[in-house]
Amino acid sequence: EWLRHIRTTWAWVFSVNEVPFTFLPEGFRLRPPCVIHATHATFYGMQPMTMPVERLIAEAGKLAQAAQLPGDQTVVIERDGAYVGISLPLPPEFCRRLDYPLVLPVDSQVPLAVYLGLAEGGARLWLSLNQSDSPHVLLAGTTGSGKTNLARAMALCLAQRNKPEGLALVIADHKGHFAALTALPHVIAYALAVPDEVALIRWLVERLDARTSGAEKRQPPMVVFMDEISDFLAAGGRQAVEGLTRLAQAGRAEAMHLVLCTQRPAAEVLDPTLRGCLPARIVGKVTCATDATIATGQAGTQAQGLVGRGDMLLLAEGQRLRFQAFYLPDGELERRVEPLYSLPRPSLAIPPFLADEGGIAGSVSDAQILERLRAGQGVTQIIGELFGCWGGGKWWGYRRRIEEVRQQAGLAAASRRRIIPFPFGGERDGRK
Repeated sequence: EWLRHIRTTWAWVFSVNEVPFTFLPEGFRLRPPCVIHATHATFYGMQPMTMPVERLIAEAGKLAQAAQLPGDQTVVIERDGAYVGISLPLPPEFCRRLDYPLVLPVDSQVPLAVYLGLAEGGARLWLSLNQSDSPHVLLAGTTGSGKTNLARAMALCLAQRNKPEGLALVIADHKGHFAALTALPHVIAYALAVPDEVALIRWLVERLDARTSGAEKRQPPMVVFMDEISDFLAAGGRQAVEGLTRLAQAGRAEAMHLVLCTQRPAAEVLDPTLRGCLPARIVGKVTCATDATIATGQAGTQAQGLVGRGDMLLLAEGQRLRFQAFYLPDGELERRVEPLYSLPRPSLAIPPFLADEGGIAGSVSDAQILERLRAGQGVTQIIGELFGCWGGGKWWGYRRRIEEVRQQAGLAAASRRRIIPFPFGGERDGRK
């Protein structure tokens, strides 16, 4: 069915020695192409025979019209020497997501390398935050582009590949998309409201000063994830912009890295000085060519032609790669992080960051939590009765506090074993 759609809708015409596309400019002939079927597009690598590559690139708009693409999709044409690569996006009904892997590959031994997804040729794509030209990452794209899913996958990948004593994660997320990650033992600070995010930046600047002066020696690398920074910058004003800019400018030398997400990194949203301190760019679907230039920092990237849903461009280390980012929905994220909750939480000699999220650092005492734990109550019941919360982003903050009280008291975690009935009577002990 997929091949039938390709041949009928886009009208491929095959011959023995050369492959003319019926919608290419007249007189344009190509050698037989290398065809790669990606999740959101079909990629053709080929060598022009009768026309300069520049003319083909100039005809990208006409090619999209002839290929009957929707108005928000374009043909992406890139040049590599005498060769040209043409990416034709698939219709939405033929697009598929790329699920986060069950087991991470061992391609990279770098602790701060994150597994982003698959490149157009199917190769695994890694990005190392240890590199001098990619210490900080700007993740941009409209709603539905997949940027938040990718940022969560990056944080999960770091947590899975590093022990809690070897990595410090900081999360600022007032929309609750990262809430399940806040209970990780790697997380040393988090903020789930915009005012707390402003205070968090001040706390991070203090940590930067302490590392620079030597007051906090031998601290693990720190990676800060901030979702939708436009709201934070608008609420924090100039002080927030200056603090974040200082972290971006001086953080790499002290092993402090930023991963910032925004829908539109325009000058009125993201300060140009701050934007210039974010060398690595990951860009999803944007609305127009102007936004594509602002987001990527380069002209002619054609990011406005990306399909969305994880179809992205990576611009880092002097390269530009199109890839398919991982899809990590809420339920799958919760299942992946839960085995990591039991890891021991390291004791770091740094002042804690406390954000009063309606009870996380508030009126409920540790003694009340401990009493209910000893009575055999579960985490969900304790959160509901003591904090009045039965779901949402704050739930994970409460869970983290309960787990800390449990560990301090030396209580064993609740058993996850269950009884599986046999069809012939009797029972068998099994694991969930």
